[in-house]
Amino acid sequence: MPNPSLTEATIRNLTTAESFRRGQEYLRAGAVLKIEHRDGLLLAEVEGSEYEPYQVRVRLDAGGVVDADCTCPYDWGGYCKHIVAVLLTLVQQPDRVTEHTPVDSLLCGLDREALLGVLTDLLAAHPHMVDWVEARIAVQEGVRQEEPEVAAGPRQRQTTLDPTPFQRQVRSILRGLGQMRPSEAYWAAGGAVDGVREVMMQAQPFLEA
Repeated sequence: MPNPSLTEATIRNLTTAESFRRGQEYLRAGAVLKIEHRDGLLLAEVEGSEYEPYQVRVRLDAGGVVDADCTCPYDWGGYCKHIVAVLLTLVQQPDRVTEHTPVDSLLCGLDREALLGVLTDLLAAHPHMVDWVEARIAVQEGVRQEEPEVAAGPRQRQTTLDPTPFQRQVRSILRGLGQMRPSEAYWAAGGAVDGVREVMMQAQPFLEA
């Protein structure tokens, strides 16, 4: 999946000189074990100083890297050497990237019953996602109930939005941090912030109204 906006020069600008050099070494040493792409998201495994490989996630768009994170404890400016190694792999060895079918293409051929079955099985396997689905349904139903604006201005909602699904999602995110050791929670805080931000985005249509 070549990305013309991503070059070695742009990767250098995203990190320190030392991390870039080490990332090159990791690439040459074959430390990037696996790299997969679907819907603009790169997921990779990179060998490091721990027994288990580090997990790298990179979000891309037409302009290049949107954001990236790694499970290593690096926090000294710019992206770590593991992320650099993954990005260099994408630039120098794009044939190593395993391409997966976009999610919308996977689902578009399913009828209602098949799609419902997939969703039901998914929620049974990952029950923590039920609150997210419930909140999304609440938002979609609320948007459908809204009438278009008229000259006198937008109509006021006659029913209130139930905040319970959103509250449960936020409590679940924060509870996960509370169950970690302080050192683990420190590195997981960024993911928790992203999770809370996603909940806020779900309710954004109602906040704007």
